[in-house]
Amino acid sequence: MEPPVISLEPKVRKMRWAKLTAAAVIVGAFAMGTYFYLTSRPSQTIAIVQPKQNDIAPPSVNKSILTLDDGTKIELDSTGNGTLATQGNVKIIKHSTGEISYAGTAEGVISYNTLSVPRGSKPLSLLLSDGSKVWINVGSSLRYPTAFKGSDKDKKGTTHRGYFWVYHNSIDGLVWFDYQEGRGREGPVEVLKDFKGYLQTDGYAVYDFFKEERDITVLHCMAHARRMFFEARDNDKVVAE
Repeated sequence: MEPPVISLEPKVRKMRWAKLTAAAVIVGAFAMGTYFYLTSRPSQTIAIVQPKQNDIAPPSVNKSILTLDDGTKIELDSTGNGTLATQGNVKIIKHSTGEISYAGTAEGVISYNTLSVPRGSKPLSLLLSDGSKVWINVGSSLRYPTAFKGSDKDKKGTTHRGYFWVYHNSIDGLVWFDYQEGRGREGPVEVLKDFKGYLQTDGYAVYDFFKEERDITVLHCMAHARRMFFEARDNDKVVAE
């Protein structure tokens, strides 16, 4: 008697056409619903906000103060145009543009004036007696001679040599320019005679005088100190850096 034959073919289940149709309808409905939802939403406009320009107008008043050699102070905003003062053979003139000019030649002892432009004032133009024109910005002061003594013999034409010493008050944000004919210590000694506090300078020998002052602490210039390390790189780059 022969044994029975068992078929090993897998059974294939057949899904009815109704179920396939229903699934297709559901998928199609979902796709169409998503499409209409996305396309029917109102478009979003990205608003570009421009910052409001609140530009501050520059000062239109002149609050500058001219201090003469004798200590007399002239407030330039309360004086009219024309000659403000006469010092020796030099006239100090205020023009309609606000510019201050000096006209005349040096005779005898030269006087020194100081022009200060405080904050809240417009910058000031200054024409010195030798024809030099200087613009003084706000928060600055300039000390200068009312006239100049002739010319340098080693220069061509009518010229002279002078130096503007610059003093910066970092606490109050003020800058002071002091004109001197030379680079000696007379200028800084006079300007800083009543100064107390920290004084930062370079290594110029003139400032050694202030090291002996009890109320002044001398600080050295960091830029000059850095330069020495920079130049030392040629000898030992690792140690210098």
